[in-house]
Amino acid sequence: MGGFDLVLVLGVIVAPLLSLAVGFVTKESWSPAVKALALAALSAADGFVVAWHDTVQDGGVFDWKTALIFAIGAFIAGDKAHRYVWEPSGAAGVAQRSLVKDRQDLAA
Repeated sequence: MGGFDLVLVLGVIVAPLLSLAVGFVTKESWSPAVKALALAALSAADGFVVAWHDTVQDGGVFDWKTALIFAIGAFIAGDKAHRYVWEPSGAAGVAQRSLVKDRQDLAA
């Protein structure tokens, strides 16, 4: 991998945004463990895409270690961005309440 790799840079930029994506696709009532698993899955996908693109570009063999290391880094970046940027700014709450909503009990 020589020179500027746009997919690697995009993967690094996307990583902190993954926790907002989790907020968009999960319900507010779901447990934090489920949301952490969703973040782990998105981080794994991010790592896989970066490693796969690197393999296609270089014409080599897929390196699962690169995908794993990048996925772990993306998970940590997403978690820390959620705790220290998105929650204090209120963006996490807005994302959580926007797309997928809990059902309202109309009988109550």
